Amino acid sequence: MSVDTFHLDHLSELFQTNRNRKNALDMSKYMKGHFYFFGIKSPLRQKIMREWWRGQSIKNEYDLKFFISSLWKLDEREFQYVALDFRKRFKRFSRQNPFHSFESVLQQNPGGIPWIRLPAILPGLLSINILKQER
Repeated sequence: MSVDTFHLDHLSELFQTNRNRKNALDMSKYMKGHFYFFGIKSPLRQKIMREWWRGQSIKNEYDLKFFISSLWKLDEREFQYVALDFRKRFKRFSRQNPFHSFESVLQQNPGGIPWIRLPAILPGLLSINILKQER
């Protein structure tokens, strides 16, 4: 598996094309300068993701982990948001406790998950774990 498999260079080009410097500055200020941004707000990012992802798929947990890890290593925050979105989208590949799959990502970048966004992430992760324990 290679990063090229998921055409991350194409996603990067799409983000570059849709860059908004004013939004990027505002977003960076909001996150106290800890992250770089393209300045792409969520609705546009979702549209770009759909366009970019068309025709691609993730077939197993290994691919998902590799994909998320590859996105997480990139500088701009939007890539990490894409990783979080895909983690939620492909939750069916989470055979283990969903918090474990984020462990290596957090070790790569301890500040990686914006704590303000945890309330949005935790319900999805917790519901995966609860459903698996009920089976």
